[in-house]
Amino acid sequence: MSKRAKILGTTISILVIVTLVLTACAKPAPAPTVTVTTTATATAPAGAAPTVTVTATPTAAPPPTGKFSPVSLTHASALSSYSSNWGLGLKPFMDEVNRLTDNALTVKVNMAGALLGAKDILDGTVSGVADISYFNGAEFPAQLPSMQLGSVADPILSVSHPDEATWVMIAQLIANEFVAPEYDKAGLKYLWGVGASENTLFLNKNVATLDDFKGMKLRVWAGKYQARLYEAMGATAVPVVAADWADAIQKNLVNGGLTPLDVANSFGILPYTQFWMTNKKGSTSFYMAWLVGHGHAMNKKTWDSLTPDWKRALLKGAKQATTAWRLGHVSQFIEPAIVSGEKVGGKFINLPEADLQKLMKGPLMASVWDDAAKEVDAAGGKGTAMLTRIRELQVMPGAQIEFLFEQMWSKRIADLK
Repeated sequence: MSKRAKILGTTISILVIVTLVLTACAKPAPAPTVTVTTTATATAPAGAAPTVTVTATPTAAPPPTGKFSPVSLTHASALSSYSSNWGLGLKPFMDEVNRLTDNALTVKVNMAGALLGAKDILDGTVSGVADISYFNGAEFPAQLPSMQLGSVADPILSVSHPDEATWVMIAQLIANEFVAPEYDKAGLKYLWGVGASENTLFLNKNVATLDDFKGMKLRVWAGKYQARLYEAMGATAVPVVAADWADAIQKNLVNGGLTPLDVANSFGILPYTQFWMTNKKGSTSFYMAWLVGHGHAMNKKTWDSLTPDWKRALLKGAKQATTAWRLGHVSQFIEPAIVSGEKVGGKFINLPEADLQKLMKGPLMASVWDDAAKEVDAAGGKGTAMLTRIRELQVMPGAQIEFLFEQMWSKRIADLK
């Protein structure tokens, strides 16, 4: 072997050894850690979700690149700390943003009114008490009038797309076009909403026909349009806060009411409401709350202070959170709730199709959508245009809705300057 070949071989061996040593010494960047402190309040009903304070803080993370300087946000929620709000909302949002920014985001989350209560959370976020918040926009009709259209309960509309995942996409398309501008006008940046959720009618007595509802008392929580549905059914609407619901059923103050299965499970009402009414055989809901008012919004000044790259990262995180809810809510929360309920004797029942048609074509419900749209128009929203769009999306195939959903998010992200 020539001297030159020996030198070349020695050089290659040294490079290989150095490479192996460097590889062995390299350590993966540590992922952000999330500390969750859970405290059950003394007044919480049996089975209720506990109060949760969450702080997501990157620990020993690599220094952010120059593209993403560190950002720290204070988050407020006026709502109960259902685990789905965390696991299918903020957690995927923060995980995705930190993945994109080399762990440059820190978020302190205050659940269940710890920082801002239900009545002051919108103004508190606008004024900067919180940088980002999660609340029910339907509680602020003056600032967010279009949210009122989301409280219409229609079991027949839901049959057009029986799967919750499709209604989540419809809700986001509607919210982006009609609701987001109202947030902007109020001084907030709309990030993402929970979307749709299944609502089952839980009852403590069996019902076979529409006439069986006469004289029943049903808990109302979603405003006058839900109460209007109960009245059309022949029942009486009784306002009951969620924390008192299980007690009200046991004392026969109410015979049940509408709510998502996972919420019913959280508040411990399944043992007392063993008849679960849906809109048809094989369904798990009576109607789809197609536009849930619960959404995440950011203080406008905080949003405007961020770089375009940061804004894109936050919106990509928002899309990830929406996708997590769309694809995971039923399997992770609805289905386990069904299993829990069946263990205490719960079973699905449904009204005859003819009774549903009679209900929705009756004098109280036939004009409910148009009445709600006109109310939104009168409050300064675009209720009539919004209703027209809902009816267009309602009859579209699911694949077309998914295409529009992806297109909407791509445009939101691409349009950032």
